Formats: sequence, structure tokens, C-alpha cells
Amino acid sequence: MPSHCKKCPKCQSSFTKRSFYRHTLKYYDSSKKEWIPHDALTAKSHARPLFSSPTATSSSDLYNISDDDSDSSDNPADDPLEISGIKSLDDRDDIFTLSSDTSDFEDLLNTNEDFQEAADNHEFDSEDSLSSDGESTDTEDSEPEIWEGVTPETIDSEMGVEQRTDKKHISEILMFFVGMLLYWQTVHHVSDNGLDYLLRNLFVFFQTLGLQIDNSYFRNFCMALPPSLYMAHKFLNLDRDNFKRYVVCPSCLMLYNLQDCFEERNGVRVAKLCSNEVRVRGRQTAPCGAHLMKEIVCKGNVRKFYPLKVYCYNSIIDGLERVLKRGEIKEVWEHWKDWEESDDVMRDVYDGRVWKKFQSYGNKSFLSDSRGIGLMMNIDWFQPFKNRNDYSVGVIYFAILNLPWHIRYRSENIIIAGLIPSFKKEPKLNPFLEPIVAELNQLWKGMKLQSSLSRVDMTFRAALLCVACDIPAARKCCGFKSHAARLGCHKCFKSFEGSFGERRDYSGFNRQSWKPRTKELHNLYARRVKNAKTKAEYESFAKKYGTYYSVLIELNYFDAITFCVIDPMHNLFLGTAKKVFKLWVERDILSKKKLEKVESRLEEVNSFTDIGRIPTHISGNYGVFSAAEWKNWTVTFSLYALCGILPEEDYRCWEKFVIACRILCKPFISKEDIGKVDSLLLNFCKSVERLYGLSSISCNMHLHCHLKECLLDFGPIHVYWCFSFERYNGTFGKLHTNNKGIEIQFMRKIMTSKFCETLRETMKSTSLYEVLGGFFEMEKNVSLVKSCLVDVVRVLKVATSTSFNFSELDPASYVSLPNIYKMAMLTREDEFLLASYKKMYPSESFDLVNLGEVIRKYNYVVLFGEVFGSKLDCRKLRSANVMANKLLDESGCSPQIDTRPCRVDFYFQHTATVDGRDVSRVFAKVTWYQEYIDRHKYGNGLEMWFSNKYENSGASCFIPVERISHRFSRGITGFSRDIMCICPINRRVICEN
Repeated sequence: MPSHCKKCPKCQSSFTKRSFYRHTLKYYDSSKKEWIPHDALTAKSHARPLFSSPTATSSSDLYNISDDDSDSSDNPADDPLEISGIKSLDDRDDIFTLSSDTSDFEDLLNTNEDFQEAADNHEFDSEDSLSSDGESTDTEDSEPEIWEGVTPETIDSEMGVEQRTDKKHISEILMFFVGMLLYWQTVHHVSDNGLDYLLRNLFVFFQTLGLQIDNSYFRNFCMALPPSLYMAHKFLNLDRDNFKRYVVCPSCLMLYNLQDCFEERNGVRVAKLCSNEVRVRGRQTAPCGAHLMKEIVCKGNVRKFYPLKVYCYNSIIDGLERVLKRGEIKEVWEHWKDWEESDDVMRDVYDGRVWKKFQSYGNKSFLSDSRGIGLMMNIDWFQPFKNRNDYSVGVIYFAILNLPWHIRYRSENIIIAGLIPSFKKEPKLNPFLEPIVAELNQLWKGMKLQSSLSRVDMTFRAALLCVACDIPAARKCCGFKSHAARLGCHKCFKSFEGSFGERRDYSGFNRQSWKPRTKELHNLYARRVKNAKTKAEYESFAKKYGTYYSVLIELNYFDAITFCVIDPMHNLFLGTAKKVFKLWVERDILSKKKLEKVESRLEEVNSFTDIGRIPTHISGNYGVFSAAEWKNWTVTFSLYALCGILPEEDYRCWEKFVIACRILCKPFISKEDIGKVDSLLLNFCKSVERLYGLSSISCNMHLHCHLKECLLDFGPIHVYWCFSFERYNGTFGKLHTNNKGIEIQFMRKIMTSKFCETLRETMKSTSLYEVLGGFFEMEKNVSLVKSCLVDVVRVLKVATSTSFNFSELDPASYVSLPNIYKMAMLTREDEFLLASYKKMYPSESFDLVNLGEVIRKYNYVVLFGEVFGSKLDCRKLRSANVMANKLLDESGCSPQIDTRPCRVDFYFQHTATVDGRDVSRVFAKVTWYQEYIDRHKYGNGLEMWFSNKYENSGASCFIPVERISHRFSRGITGFSRDIMCICPINRRVICEN
């Protein structure tokens, strides 16, 4: 029998593929799964439709949803799909398994119509053209009847022939619909049971609509809708388990593959014990012998083995490839190569010494090549349960330093490499880093990866250049003793004296006597510790050198001394700021009555909502303040809240720390600023030592003296501080689990989230994305401005400089104007505006005829992604207070640089003729506050101005928006409500690089 023919098992007749299909429709009963005797049917039998009509089903059957924690749709019993006539999971696969080109789905929907079209075109074999009695049914020679007024669609409708529809469009709509639901679940942290319940009810609802609406297009959509979360994952080809699971020994932390944890004994499967050799006494070793698995009883009284501890590992190589394949990466991958060289300003990691050093390594280009990748690693622990602090899960993050800062820490660009299970105390990290180091070594040699940079696979290389963690995690990760050890600094060999059980003495700030650590010495000592022959010798070497072995030194290029940075978030804000405040409270420098005054001042500040959390109820809550609250307290509110309350000497000491933090938190920092910060922090530490004693000095204060090296190596602190990773830890705490095997559940949700981000990229190529694509951007609420960091540096320099060149600045690249504006005419103030233009373009000759007579007035502007309001808009009135520099004084002369407070009345756009071409500039019409006679009464860190007195208007009332330095909040002083204190708000720069 030919290969294209099929044989009926009942009558033993052979048919072609199409004829066998018609034969099956006649003589095969799919409900009973048996062939019907051929003589039991008449020759005039009817074909069954592909989707049979729903049978009568009770309401309780339709809404039968399991309360199981897992995907309840894994069990096909009581499946709502039964109402559509699909009887088995095999039928499900035909409908809901959708490949990338949707061919299976389209073939399924086209089946009946293809046969109808083939019959119309006489494509069947000769046996198909005969009737049951063998006579020819060809009517080609007969005259056709003429039915006037009857359309072909009417005939098809009466004969039950469905109209041909765009099946590909249906599949796109269905994929978009299911993808939107999954994306909604990910963004809003909806539980799996919640989405499963929604899908089941949507399926029943659309099935009912499909019966009521006589439209084949809509009916096909309803019938193909997944009835459960399990089927939705299968429909989208989502593999939530695409990660590696390691069984972890609870005692020695050895990692095992799951299949290596079982063995057969007398035909019974049993769990193995840990076989890792550990030191027990002297040079003696013995197997660990700890249990790896526990026996559990599942549903149906089935016994299974489940790991006691599971380490979930997600491949870094796969994560890199997923990021590189995204379309937007191609546009920004080499953005830093377009930067102008700057020997003074540190803008990002690319201005640091490490990035410049790794342009080439070992006489071979690395970062200078477009396929070289720099990585940063963070390890942190979070508590997944709100009411428990005895269970902490570790997370290993990777960020790609090649990406621009404004997208570097987005969730779609962060690689979550591993989830470390909870232990009674934070474990050693070497076992969990071994799979990572193995992949990093492969990436250092080069790996073929798919990317949007090329249509063919390219060889990429990657290196771990930065490790940013809190102190305990950083020491364990890079191989250093704890900060409580005698040699507790990972930057130098300074000895912190103190006997057992006593607190270490971190005092002493004579940096010339501190011997620095080096990469060569660290690697030598670490290998010596590793190769110790006895446990006592191991601990002796570690104590002597202040070093442990870290598997990261197996990366030949890795410099643990340089790459292990000091995290400013933990060091400055969660460390020193919290420590000093606690010291004031414990020593009654801030009594309960004084703390009440501090709280009342903070309540009077009318600050912005976009700066993060504002510290409240500080007397009782300071112990649980977040890093963002300590940052705002330190940089913005502390000097105002403590002036006149804290003793003068203590206030001056704290002022040094605040000024240093304000400089560090700027978007960009110059090398001159780095030197100033280093001096301020050193003097602050010495003042604390003098005022509060040697015991008040902490390890964080010692590390302040090493912060300068980190700034020179990696640039501004926003490059490597851990605020972004802390936010991801908070996101993990919002995820729903069933409290069993939560590491696996977390990793599954991570894989689902990454899949949704990939799905969003896939959807962009469809026609529906133009209409429905906004749904996938609903969590993006940051306004980005098309600009580059070079422009930002230039603009910020204009704000505080006497010499500037506005001809090099294009406001359209960094200023966003709202769509609503008012047209107005220039009046008597046009001479002031003319004077401003002459100052901005000193080489050009201006006259009134060069100025346009019409202006556009705006309530607010967005400058580098930051909103600046005005008096015209009451909703943005708080952001109308800005610190700026005058372009001209009242007499029209150039003033000295003096950043002063002013209130913006409105913004306007104006056009003037410069060098024969029209140039548009954006100005602010401002009112300057009058200076208080004792402006620096409380030092340089806190300025005082009149809150209701203003300077006379003149030529200084017009300033280009580039002269605005930053915003500020107003604080009312204790001795007069007419005097305000300036609480500066650091500039936030959000721009396209």
C-alpha cells in the first residue's frame, strides 16, 4: 500500500488521506472510541463538526475549581473543556499547543474549510467522485439553476459551511490576550490560584457568548481560549522550570544533583546521606553523613522524597543572551564610546579606572571590543514572611555595566542567577558560587550568543568587574574575615585590637600607617588557607592574614581588593547615619523632649512626593527606618530639624558628614569634589572620636577613609550603591507562595516574569501592539528625555558657572514641555529679555527686532526627567521653589556665582534670531527671595532666607532654565515664621544616553 494511503481497520479498504478523513467521519464514533459497522449507516451520513455543540452542564460543574496549591488544571477531570466536545488531553494539545509560527493552530481551524474547498475544486481521488451506488455524480454538462437574489454567503450559511477567516489574526489576538493576563499577574503579584480562577470563569463566559453570537470568527476565538492556568502556560510554551535545582547538604553545604541523591536497596528506592569528606580532628576526615532528603506523603497516600534544602540556579549565559536579544539593546550597547573624554568629571562607571584598565587585558582587546561585557554582582538576603524573622532567602543578582544607567537596573535587564535556601545563620558562599564561576570562566574565554547586534551568533566575552554587597556578604563572597576580626578591613591591614568577647577598637585615622592589601598577596594567602592540612592550621592562617579562600579568585582577572566596593547605602546611611543618631539618643544628647521638637519640625516641612520616603515619628521608628528614609533624613532634613536643638559642637560635627553626603549624591562628581568629600569624612571621623570616645568609632567610619578609592575606580556612588537591589528584595516579599519549597516557587515566578518580558518583545512585531501595546508599559511611569550625559554635564556646569556657551546647548534634547500652554505678548519686560540674550550670546549683536513678540507660557517643565513647577499650577506649587543662579543682577551686570532661592512664576518659550537663524529658548520668570541678614547662622550647610519678602524685579527676573540648580523644601525656623530654612533636594537625572 502506498505510503500516502490509509487502511480502514473495519472494512480493510484503502483510501487516500482525504478520503480516509471522510470515511472516518461516517463510520467512527469518537465518544465510544470504536468503529461502527458500515451497514449500520445509510449512504447519506452526515459529517460531525470539528467543535461539537456544548452539552447541558450544571452550574456547579462549570465552576468546579480545585483548592490545591499547585496548578489545579493538571487533572483533566471536570475540565470545562468538556463542554466544547473535546474529550481528552490529546484533543487539548491539538487546540492549545501553539508554536511560534502558529501553523498548528491555523491548520486546525482550516481543516473543515480545506476539505470543502478541495471538494469544490475536484481535488479528491476518482473514488470520491462516485456515489454510494457507483454511478457518476458529475453534473458538469447540466445547466445550472438560476436563483435570483440569493448570495453565495447565504448558500454557505444554509449548508453549514463556515466562512474563511484570517486564522493567523485569531492566533495573534489569542496570544496577546493570554499574554496580557500573564503579564498582569506578574506586575500586580496575583497568585496562581487567582489567575487560574479567572481563566476558568472567562472560559465559561466566552463559551456562552460563542453560543449566542453567530460569528465563526468569534466562535473560533472562544473555543481556543485556554480554560486554566496550566493550559495557558502550555499555550504560550512557557517553561517555568527552565533552571537547575541542586540539593544542598544542611551541614557542609555540598551541592548534589537530584538524581545522585537516591539509590536502590533490595528493590526499594532510598535516599542517600551526604558523602562529602570534612575535617573532624587534626588531619582526619570523615563523610559528613547529613541527611539530604526527607520523606513526605502526597495526595493519594503516595510517598515521595523531597530535598531538605534546594539551591535554584539560573544560567548567567542564558540570562545574558536573553538581554542581548532585546531590540532596544542594539541602539544603546556602545553608547559610552560616543562620550567626550573628561579628565575631571566622573559621570558613570566608564570614567573609572577599572573600566579604562579593562579596555584591553593581556594584550588582547576586551571592553574596547563591542562584544566585551562588564558585570556587577550583588548578594543579599530577604525575609519572605512578614511575621517571621527566622527565615531568610539569599538572592544573587547580576547587572550589565555596558547598559546606560537609566535602563541598567530595570527588572528586564537584571539577571537573577540563584536563590540560596535559608539556614540558621548566613552560610558560606563558596558552594553556591562554584556554578557561577564555572560559567564566568567560559564567558571569559568567549561564548557564541544570539543578539540583536547581528543576525548571526557572535562571540561575546564577559568579566565580573564589581561586587557590591553589605559588609557580611562582601567578606564571605570575596574571601575576607569578618569586620569583627583583628584584620577586619578588606582594603588594608590595619589591626583592630580587642580581646575575645570585647568590641574591636576601630579608632585611629593615621592613614599613612595603614598597609594596603594587594591582589597578589590576597590570592597567595587565600590559597595558603585553602591548602591548610588541619582545621587548626586553617583557622590560624585565616586569623593571621585576615583572609579566607574564595572561589572567585579562580577567575584569573579578578581583583578582590579593588572589585569588592564599599556600598554607600549600607556604609553611609544604614551605617554611620543610624549609628550617630542612636548615639545621641543613648547618651541623652537628644532627649525625649528634644525628639518631639524634631518631629514637629519634620511635620511642618511641605516636601515632595517623588523623593522617596520621608522620615516620620523618628523618636520611636528610627530603629526600623529604611535606607531611603535615612538618606532623606541625612541629606535633606537633618540640619534643619536639628538646628538649635543639637549642641553646637555636635551640630558642626554632623554638618561635615551631611555636606559630604550631599556632594556624593549628586548625579556627577568631579575629582575636586572627591578630594573635598575625603577631607570632610576624615575630619568627621576625627570629630566623632574626640567628642564621643574611641568606642564610638565603627567599622563603617574606618571604611569612609577608603571610599575615595572606590569613587576613582568606579565613578559616582549611584553606579554601585544597592538601592535598586533592595527594591527587588522588597518585591520578592510581595510574591505569593504556599510556604512549601518557596525557593522553587520564587524561581518559577522569576522565570515567568522573564518570559513575559520576552513575550512583550515578541509582541512588538505584531499589528496589535500599536493598539494594545500600552498594556505592557503600564508599570513604566518614568518620563525619559532624549539626551546624553555629556549634555547633562554641560547644563549643570551652566547652572554654576560665569562662563558658558548657549550655542552648544539644544533645549529640545533635555527639556520636555507640556502640551497645554497659553499664548502671550511681550510687554515692557522685553528689554530685560534682550539683556538676557546678550549675556547668553555675547558674540552676537542683538536688538529688539531680533526678538519674537509672542511667547508660549507653561505651568511646568520637565528638565532631564525631573518636574519643575510654577506658581500657575497649584498641584505643582511645592516644586516651584528652586535654587538658581542669576544670569544678570538688577542693574543688568554679571553677578557673582551665588546659588539663591527663588519662586518660579511661570515658564515660557521664546524665539529669537541668532546669527541669521531662529533659536528657541526656554526661560523661567522668577521672583527672588530676600536674603536674611544672618544667612549662615547655622553654618554653610543650612541657609536662612525671608519666606515672605522678595527682591525688586529687574533684569534678574528672567533666567534660562539651564541656570536652575535644584529644588528645595521650605522649613520654618523656631524663632520666626517669617524666616525659612532651605532643605535642598538633590538633582535627579533621568535621561536617554
